[in-house]
Amino acid sequence: MRNLYEILEISKDATENEIKSAYKKLAIKNHPDRGGDEEKFKEIANAYDILKDKNKKDLYDKYGEEGLQQGGGGHGVDPFEMFFNMNSFGGHNMNNMRNKVQKCENIICNMNITLEQLFNCSKINKKVNVNKICNICNGKGTNNDYKDEKCTDCNGNGVKMIHKRVGPGMIQQMRTTCKSCNGEGRIIKDEYKCRQCRGNKIISVEKSYNITLNSNMFNGQNIINKNCGNEYPNKKTGDIVFVVVEQQHKIFKRLDKNTLYIKKHINLAEALLGCNIVIDHVNNKKIYIELEPISKPKTYKKINGQGMPDGQGELIIEFEIEYPKNIDNKYKNEIEKIFNQNVRNDNVDKCEKVLMLDYNINEHNRNNMNNMNNGHNRNNMNNGHNRNNRNNYQDQNNMECNTQ
Repeated sequence: MRNLYEILEISKDATENEIKSAYKKLAIKNHPDRGGDEEKFKEIANAYDILKDKNKKDLYDKYGEEGLQQGGGGHGVDPFEMFFNMNSFGGHNMNNMRNKVQKCENIICNMNITLEQLFNCSKINKKVNVNKICNICNGKGTNNDYKDEKCTDCNGNGVKMIHKRVGPGMIQQMRTTCKSCNGEGRIIKDEYKCRQCRGNKIISVEKSYNITLNSNMFNGQNIINKNCGNEYPNKKTGDIVFVVVEQQHKIFKRLDKNTLYIKKHINLAEALLGCNIVIDHVNNKKIYIELEPISKPKTYKKINGQGMPDGQGELIIEFEIEYPKNIDNKYKNEIEKIFNQNVRNDNVDKCEKVLMLDYNINEHNRNNMNNMNNGHNRNNMNNGHNRNNRNNYQDQNNMECNTQ
């Protein structure tokens, strides 16, 4: 056995704080989860377990390892348990962290909400399945005085060490929750389990929540109902998080929290002469607008106070002109007279006639963007390859929930 003081890299007259500080430093450096050697980590833990105890330290100083064996000191220590049981570790109190009451996992519940429901500040009812402490065994998991037993799979620790291969010749050691006891370290035999919860200590119940929407709510917003979620013995009650999932409207689009957008199609005559247009609003109210003569393509107008009601936002209207597919020849002269304009008729003698096709400029822009992204990715790959070569060379709430 190596000298314990050499293992911790301290002198024999080191103080208690110096011993503890040396252990922390070496334990972090040699922890298997950080790629350290497990045997060395255990050696460091065993040395600290002896030297931190005054009686064990005196025995070791006087009689060495034999004195410890005869006196019952040393060995049998769980190095990983010691590592997480440090009174002061990395600026945190590990005992406090372990003893801190955990909180049950929050319930995430998506709500499909229509624009009409938000606009009208509707009330909706949502049913949620929630885990509650069993009312038969009061969360004990058994109906009698039977005491639970230590889990043999994890030896009562609630966690198990597993080894995971992360690369050629590289194995990572990790702590994982024991599935046999769900991390509690204790189990109940089948014959003693509660007849209602079957030893799970909790039961699933359906609860109903009334939620009042607000018109300034937006897609992805969280509505948190605190301490109304899952329960479990010796844990804080979790929250229920309702997530607003705004459904796409077939007519209106929401540009931001307060602004609505709508596209109106008008024909060429309406664009030239003007007209009255009726709009069926989100709240089923009918409003109308007067479109002035001579509207240009892609004309935008706004109406103040007709957006989302909470912020008295704007309603943006885009007018898209629908042109006739063809014009009868007999009307061409009349159109020229109306507009007092002659239709262009360039001299095409000695010119070659070419075929003109329909073209989608949006599709062109998308293709260009994809090509640019692909080129950028190839450049990044090439740059990364060059860098690797160089390195190799060099190194070698505004809502309320009511429970019904």
